Amino acid sequence: GRSCLVYVMSVLFTDEEAPPPLNEIASSLLPKVLTEEFKKEWQQSSKLSSTPRRGLRRAAGVLLHDHTDTLLLRRFKTEVSLEDYFTERPPSTPDLQRNIARRSVQVHKSPTMPRFNPSSSAKPKLLTRIECSLTDESEQCFGKSFCGRSISTYPHIPQDKKRLGDPICDHWVTEIYSNRILLAVADGCGWGHSAQQAAITASNAAISFMRNHEMDNIQSTAHYLLSSLAHADAKIREGKKNVWECGTTTIIAGQISQIEQKYVFVAASIGDCKVYHYKAKEKVICDLTFDNREISLDPSDPGGRIGPFKELGEPDLRNLDLYSATCEKGDLLISVSDGIHDNLDPELLGYSPRELGLDFDSWKEILPAAIVPGLKSKFAQQLLKVLLMTDGEPLSARHCTNVLINHAQQVTSTTRDWVYLNPQNKLPTNYREFPGKLDHTTCVVFEVGASYEGLSQVFQNTQDQLASVYGDIKRNITRQQVYLERQYFSLNVPIQVTMGCTETHMLIFCRTLDCGVFHVLVDETRLYLKVTNAPGIKEMLTEEEFSSFMLVEGDEFAYPIERTIELPFPAEDSSEATEITNDEEHGIIRISIKKKQKQSNTEEKGTKFLLSRSSATTGNRKPRFLAQTH
Repeated sequence: GRSCLVYVMSVLFTDEEAPPPLNEIASSLLPKVLTEEFKKEWQQSSKLSSTPRRGLRRAAGVLLHDHTDTLLLRRFKTEVSLEDYFTERPPSTPDLQRNIARRSVQVHKSPTMPRFNPSSSAKPKLLTRIECSLTDESEQCFGKSFCGRSISTYPHIPQDKKRLGDPICDHWVTEIYSNRILLAVADGCGWGHSAQQAAITASNAAISFMRNHEMDNIQSTAHYLLSSLAHADAKIREGKKNVWECGTTTIIAGQISQIEQKYVFVAASIGDCKVYHYKAKEKVICDLTFDNREISLDPSDPGGRIGPFKELGEPDLRNLDLYSATCEKGDLLISVSDGIHDNLDPELLGYSPRELGLDFDSWKEILPAAIVPGLKSKFAQQLLKVLLMTDGEPLSARHCTNVLINHAQQVTSTTRDWVYLNPQNKLPTNYREFPGKLDHTTCVVFEVGASYEGLSQVFQNTQDQLASVYGDIKRNITRQQVYLERQYFSLNVPIQVTMGCTETHMLIFCRTLDCGVFHVLVDETRLYLKVTNAPGIKEMLTEEEFSSFMLVEGDEFAYPIERTIELPFPAEDSSEATEITNDEEHGIIRISIKKKQKQSNTEEKGTKFLLSRSSATTGNRKPRFLAQTH
């Protein structure tokens, strides 16, 4: 009893360490998100429900009364087995041939499933096809009503020749017809060329299948969308002797068209790509795919994927589902990969439930756990409203795309800098200090009911002009790089370096912009210099100026300034061997690095003065962080 009392007293009177403060971006967004109206809805959403499904719908803010389209989809899903669409898959290895029964399950045709004859009506006119670029990360627009863009928020690591996580494994394809729009967004699972190829193959295969089928009511659209995902799964495996050579990918495929004199969007989804619906008249944003994270709260688990995943090489169909929405002219449909919506997640932004008005200290404490995805979805909808609807003006596809891409870049900036400085270490899971999630990031937006007719030639001419300009820019960049390589002393400005040697030390004098934190890392043969936390253009402009300012190709002011120096002699491998001083009077940072002592006495003396002639990458040694100065 005494020991228990001592323990209780120690708990009561021990000062608990206060949680670290929120990131600057998260702090600035919190008061804008937590309006009084949202607080009431948010707290009401967290109350228990009689059924987990209804609780999830309530938490997400989904209307509990059902529209006709939703009822038709529900009826369709009860009349067919969604998994049956994926049963006809040829075994790809002898082991699979022995283990998989030779099933020949046909797609179940319900009595209400209409039969279609695509040749019975005139083919709709294809106005344009737009596909994610594999060579650059710039936006791709079609008039004012369509915009798509894919980027990577991972950092460039000094000792690697390419960016971490490359190549980008997101891929999207859109085809705009005179009477409908087809869309497929795929997010390859993991890194590498197999994941990228799975996403490219799946998105193209899904569009190809949908293109060749008429979908003029809810049931037929649902049927052919599911068939398009099964077709994409088969295409991923096509030509592979061993099924495990294939990558896997999440995918969402959808169509917007007029059905019975109204615009209807229907989508089939496997994984965690999302679609948000901006209703122009009501000025609200809804998460159509609010429940596709219901199965798993782990950001690394998409909940499902096509391609070989399960024990016998089957796809993971846990969260395979169908979605629909009735739209009006002027509405926007915003399709994103998890690189966008994970950075709208309150947990990943560093917010605790208690800071958002819930009576819990941790997201894991919330019960029932089934309502957590809905709560997060509701928060994301409110955050999207804050990000996109600040000035009250009608939204455009391009504005939405750039705002969401820039948000993902800004939220992950601290995390990206840490990974850059600690490439060999695992990122801490403290979202307050390191908010957001680094990822391949995609946003595709199109306007419902927009007039795309007549834009094809304009679009093609614009694309040709952009291709010509891009070619000129690339040639000029190459020419400038050659010039800079010859003029080595002008490389990597605005970090200027003068380096010299004594018999025992290497002396490096640095001058850079007085705009942030100066980091110094060193290994045996390389010196890494970097300036971070420099103010971006947003901090330099007034809020009124920035609200009407649209970034093109990102804010370079917010990017780190960096340089890699090749040392003329091996450096001593100890922190004591390096001394860093800051001469504030002359604006010079002085770095003194002790040379590594050789075993023999025949050590050659270095030159009295030597310029750094080129930047270089490190070897396999892990650089050690020495110091940073403001």
